[in-house]
Amino acid sequence: KQPVPMKVVPLPPSESTELPFVYDIAMGVRRGDDELKARLEETLRRRQADVSKILEEYGVPVLARRGPAGLPPAEDDDDDR
Repeated sequence: KQPVPMKVVPLPPSESTELPFVYDIAMGVRRGDDELKARLEETLRRRQADVSKILEEYGVPVLARRGPAGLPPAEDDDDDR
């Protein structure tokens, strides 16, 4: 937190650089730890409003989620990567 007001804005993809400036927030669990994965996913679903509030309080820009080729993800997209 700074005494000088700052505004964080996402930078759109650019052909002038190979570095991405927009990142997803993610977490992972050990392969095969399905119970922990399920508990985390349920907690995130249940606490989504709290997570969104924290991101907003810290000025983290939130973009619409996109799937491959910049398209919105399919409804059944599980992101099971």
